[in-house]
Amino acid sequence: MERINVEELVKGLEGKLALRQRIDAESGREGSRRWSVFPGQEDEMVHFKWKDVLDSMRKYPVEATDVVCPVCGEKCVEIYFSSPEWTWKNLCGCAGTMVLCTQCPRQVNFNMEIMN
Repeated sequence: MERINVEELVKGLEGKLALRQRIDAESGREGSRRWSVFPGQEDEMVHFKWKDVLDSMRKYPVEATDVVCPVCGEKCVEIYFSSPEWTWKNLCGCAGTMVLCTQCPRQVNFNMEIMN
C-alpha cells in the first residue's frame, strides 16, 4: 500500500466536514449523527465522531486501499482508529482498522480489534 500525505488529506476532510455542519445547521439537522451526501439516499450512520477519526489519522499511518466507496465509487483509505484516551480510562475504549472514503466523506467499515 502506498503512503498518503496525511496533513493534506485531513485538511480536505476538515473542510468537507465543516460544510456538512453548515448545511446541517441551515437545514435544522444540527447535531445529527446522520447525513446524506446524495439527496434521496438513505442517511449514513457515523460510527465514531469525526474529530476522533481525524485525531487517529494524525497519529497513525494512513494507507491507500483497493476498496471502493459504495456511494461515490472513489478509492478509500485505511487507518488505525483508536478511541480517545478518556474512553480507555472509563473501560469503553475500542481500536481497530477503519476504511474511510475521503471524497464523500464516509466511514465505510470498522474492524474492531481491541475493546476494553
